[in-house]
Amino acid sequence: MPIEKVEGIESPILQRPDASAYWRAALGARQYVTDALGARVPLSDVAMAVNSSMGRSQDQLHIHVDCVQPSVRSALRQHASAFGTRWAPLSFSLLGARYFGRKVAARDVEAFNPFASLASLPGARKDLRATSMALVGAPANDPRGGFYVLAYRGSRSPVENLLDPLCSAVPRSAAR
Repeated sequence: MPIEKVEGIESPILQRPDASAYWRAALGARQYVTDALGARVPLSDVAMAVNSSMGRSQDQLHIHVDCVQPSVRSALRQHASAFGTRWAPLSFSLLGARYFGRKVAARDVEAFNPFASLASLPGARKDLRATSMALVGAPANDPRGGFYVLAYRGSRSPVENLLDPLCSAVPRSAAR
């Protein structure tokens, strides 16, 4: 049960340093997905997404935690070099949508506040109501580790489409 009203990604509360607690809680929740699948999916294949105010069904911050779409994982592996430490428009699309992207190295994950980082998106506006975000773990063979952070700005919110709630790449016998 929420103890503080946080409407969503656009809430000024999420710009505070202590707001990284929401991110850390979502990181910990990824384990529930892998546990439910009998640990047959790597933790790095579990992603998180936060819809914009225009794309969410609730008027309260909530973070979707699910497997990442296999085609998205493949595209991120193929274009890993496109991700730097600062936000930049990505030269490729994911499921037909164009994103901004950045990489957070494993050593910086604990202190990183993805919500506050949205304030430095190119052309950033104070109002983040039309912004949505996804975070996908770097593959296990990435020596830098960490996360790919994706942001979308627009009237629709396609980030949830990057997730695969059925975890279709996991053999059915793995599900409990």
